[in-house]
Amino acid sequence: MSYIENKELYLNLCRKFLADKIKSKEFEKLYYEQWRTDRDSETDDSYKKSQEKDCDKKFVEVVNKIFTGLDVCCHEGQPDHSMGEITVEELKQEIRNHLKILDVG
Repeated sequence: MSYIENKELYLNLCRKFLADKIKSKEFEKLYYEQWRTDRDSETDDSYKKSQEKDCDKKFVEVVNKIFTGLDVCCHEGQPDHSMGEITVEELKQEIRNHLKILDVG
């Protein structure tokens, strides 16, 4: 499978997180697992196909940006903004913004 083939899975996961149906650590765990699975199964062919359509290319960029946001998210306590950390609420806002760009918010 690929990022594009799992588009609905990613979108549903984001929606559950934004609706507070899952906590940030659970979202992180599930998102990372899916991202790694898709990254590891990505072939040159599937990568090329994902870059053919602008909407697919944009989706893959968003998937990777959310991954990065999770990487710098401080799930508990105060984030160290000087180190680029963000709060869970800031992460949620980033995800909302990304979904609006994809027009799937």
